[in-house]
Amino acid sequence: MDASQQSFARKVTLAIEQTDLGKFIGGKGSAIRNHVTKKARNTLARSEGLTDFDQLDLPRVTIKTEETEIVAHCTAQSEKLLDLVEENLTKHAQHFKDERPVREKICRLVFKTNLEGHLIGKYVGYGGQNCKSLAGVLEAAANAKSLGVTSVRVNIDEPDPYRDEPKKFFFIKNDNGSSNTVFITVSAKFSGNPRDLFLAIKSDVIASVFNVQNGGAKHQRDVDSNRADSTDEETQ
Repeated sequence: MDASQQSFARKVTLAIEQTDLGKFIGGKGSAIRNHVTKKARNTLARSEGLTDFDQLDLPRVTIKTEETEIVAHCTAQSEKLLDLVEENLTKHAQHFKDERPVREKICRLVFKTNLEGHLIGKYVGYGGQNCKSLAGVLEAAANAKSLGVTSVRVNIDEPDPYRDEPKKFFFIKNDNGSSNTVFITVSAKFSGNPRDLFLAIKSDVIASVFNVQNGGAKHQRDVDSNRADSTDEETQ
């Protein structure tokens, strides 16, 4: 830049993650040069009717981390060029934000009940078929409420002596006299309120326990009894 020319400076805060910084800058600054500084210089040169873009000096951009923020220190020979640099930096940062995959939230709901050990295999079914079928029923029930649930899975396990029991669960009461505790875990890709999913699938999970234990339909009163219970049991 000619020493007689005035230099303008500006600091721009960037909405990017620290882990994206290397790719954002590019090898030897290539990404900043191509997507920010050269693009800004060329845009201004065209607007001023210049055919030789090199008649305008390239603006300079230095990326730094300052405390919890990533900032760009920019210098250029005019405020107009700085405006273009800032605009290009913002677009470049937005591109990285748009490219970053959104992690889908996994919602897990736990139901606790008593079930004899020999019935666990019956609940699961050959090759997990019964759990897969139940997962389909639960997904349909949830989406009948327009919850946008996908990838529902159902697992049943006895307590692991080496792991703490779930702190939050809904207890399904039954009268089978068994003291064998099992946990039924329903997981799904769902970004909404877990209680909405719980209310949508609760009765079908309860029914699945009585179906495997007693043959289902004739024990609808047990399902209704659990459905009417206070939701205080949900957080035992």
